[in-house]
Amino acid sequence: MNILWLGEKQSNNSSLVGSKAATLSSLFNDYNVPLGFIIPKNYFLESTSTDGNVTKDKKVSESYKKLSSLVDTKTLGVAIRSSSLDEDGSSSSFAGQHDTFLNVKGESNIVKAIIECSHSSSTVRASKYRERLNIESNNAQIPVIVQQMIPSEVSGVAFSSNPITKNNNEVFISTSWGLGESIVDGIVTPDNYIVDKGDKSIKLSEINHKDIMILPSENGTVESEVSPNMRGQSSASDAQISEIFDLLIKLENQMKQAVDVEFGYYKGLLYLLQCRPITTL
Repeated sequence: MNILWLGEKQSNNSSLVGSKAATLSSLFNDYNVPLGFIIPKNYFLESTSTDGNVTKDKKVSESYKKLSSLVDTKTLGVAIRSSSLDEDGSSSSFAGQHDTFLNVKGESNIVKAIIECSHSSSTVRASKYRERLNIESNNAQIPVIVQQMIPSEVSGVAFSSNPITKNNNEVFISTSWGLGESIVDGIVTPDNYIVDKGDKSIKLSEINHKDIMILPSENGTVESEVSPNMRGQSSASDAQISEIFDLLIKLENQMKQAVDVEFGYYKGLLYLLQCRPITTL
């Protein structure tokens, strides 16, 4: 199996690339999804010799070079995320269960992170998650997405249906400064907004104290203090909330189900980083 690229028809096949990658690929040409490629399931297992593994590593390096040239930088940082075949499904999200590597740079570091990520379905954490949900154990090398790292100034998660109240007439949005991992990992209490689907009015605007944010570092990420004047300030403007709302409604209509998305703003542009069904409704 060859390395695939987001936006290619074959990359929409979830049995090859997993639900997360297949969804991103299907949305790639219509939304602002970061450029990237996909390592299909069991990619490295297909090699039967040391020479075969060297060839596989070389193809990963060549794909990284191609991605760097498309972004027009020689030291491109990439986000490396899992996309297992049972991840981001309608009944289980596997959020945070598999390994993620952010702002990885350099060919050898990227090959190493991809291999580690592809084996993360067999970690104790992921195995216990499957056991709790009565999902059959999966020891295969899972698909991996390698994307241009977006050094978001504002990030967040959003739901096209309120997951707390189960109200389908409300959109729920959470935002904070820096990369979205500060929200996903529970490092910061984000700003929360509830928007009415009927008239698009903001029904709730809960601005919280945010003293920590996660930023890209030389080869990875680092926790950084938020400047005092920004800590109690809304991390998203009304215009951004409106733009995120429009994105959610468009995605919900296209996918014909309530969606859970991750997004980031960089230099004024809204990037779609992940989209999956809401599993908590």
